[in-house]
Amino acid sequence: MVAYEALWHQPTELDLFITLGSPLGLPGAVYDRLSLGEGNDARKGERPPGVRRWVNVADIGDIVAIPRDLPTCFPGIDAHHEVSLGLVASHKATRYLGVPEVAAEVAACV
Repeated sequence: MVAYEALWHQPTELDLFITLGSPLGLPGAVYDRLSLGEGNDARKGERPPGVRRWVNVADIGDIVAIPRDLPTCFPGIDAHHEVSLGLVASHKATRYLGVPEVAAEVAACV
């Protein structure tokens, strides 16, 4: 969430922006409170300026990644992957970084 807002406030050239287990689309708690700067509310859901590709990865059991199908309210997402990380540590970044889908997206960018 912080990175998404930061990229709107301080646009920078970025080849790949990956969100892992993101609650950005959670209505009432996150989505409605996003601050994209003065007059930018109409752009919620778009890819931040300067970002060439945005990939979202959500674990099917991650209770923080709500909604898992983030592209429904963020059409700026270029690719969306739903993965299964297991029951115990579904929201650990290290678990997300270990899935083949994330590795393939990063490899395609280098």
